[in-house]
Amino acid sequence: MQEYDFKNELASVKKPGYIDRCSQAEAEFRIKETAKCKRDIIYFAEHYFRVINLDKGLHVIKLYDVQREFLRFLVDNNKVICVSGRQQGKSTIYCIYALWLATFFREKKIMILANKAATALELLGRIETAYEYLPMWLKGECVTFNKSELTFVNMSSIRAFASSSDAARGFSANCVILDEFAFLQKNLADKLFTSMYPIISSSKNGKFIIVSTPNGVDNLYYDIWQQANSKEKDKNKEGWKPFTMYWWQVPGHDEKWKEKQIAAIGKQRFAQEFNNEFLASSTTHKLIPDDVIENYRIKLSEYRALDKEFAAGKKQMVRNDAQDKLYEFTMWHEFDPKKTYLASGDCAEGTGSDSSVLYVWDVTDLSNII
Repeated sequence: MQEYDFKNELASVKKPGYIDRCSQAEAEFRIKETAKCKRDIIYFAEHYFRVINLDKGLHVIKLYDVQREFLRFLVDNNKVICVSGRQQGKSTIYCIYALWLATFFREKKIMILANKAATALELLGRIETAYEYLPMWLKGECVTFNKSELTFVNMSSIRAFASSSDAARGFSANCVILDEFAFLQKNLADKLFTSMYPIISSSKNGKFIIVSTPNGVDNLYYDIWQQANSKEKDKNKEGWKPFTMYWWQVPGHDEKWKEKQIAAIGKQRFAQEFNNEFLASSTTHKLIPDDVIENYRIKLSEYRALDKEFAAGKKQMVRNDAQDKLYEFTMWHEFDPKKTYLASGDCAEGTGSDSSVLYVWDVTDLSNII
């Protein structure tokens, strides 16, 4: 399959009425590529969406797995709330989504709201840069191109605003993206959401996308996140779909990277800024410390990476950590989110003569507890 050559492509805006002439073979290639891009947002991103990187300069983005998952998640769901730490590529994803939606679909009004005006304009700037470097035959004919608005002949548009209580007044939208929503003042977030939500809820195909790093528990973002993760239908009657991006899903973010971040900003800040933890306050102490949870997360990841026979859970796993402590567990079944479980603990006295034990029971059918 022919790949598009970007060597002669310069930044430009395609004006209405633009005419281009090409060979029959080139025309067929362009038609097929346009159809592919419209049908598959991942294909569009990894073949044509260009970003500026401090090390690589201007280049076509190469997505990592969780970014691909998030893009598909945005396409498939209308009310999305995402929690993600810093520097994990979340804003790049909805920039790709916004440009894809406006380019290939008619009459899509997209609003991007950030907690700061400069951030909102910077996000739209990324989208406009990517648009300028699309092949001329792929980009939409542009009616408005400035620092706060991008509008096409197909009547689709992308606008950027600083979050405020009256940001939505006088504008309609098919897609609203709220960036770093947890960092708005509580009263402002409430007013903004109250003014924005009716715009989307009135449309069957309206998109509402909320993305943020955690910022405590006393805010609307946390409330919606809790609703989205609730198994009780009455608590999540609006149908929010949760998505999580973890720091270890970013290439290069390994245990050494983690230790460097902790050394620089401390465990508490790392927990909130990178580990997606909603901390009640700087003095909050959890029943199970974060490092213990993280340790078992790593061990579970190692366990899943073992051969299929071992991972089936029919054999006992025995491992020694750096302190030569013995960890033993038997995994009889993989976790099933459709079932109900009960965990019971038997804590040792700390005398060294016995171990603490945790049992997990499948109580979905109370007449047949497993």
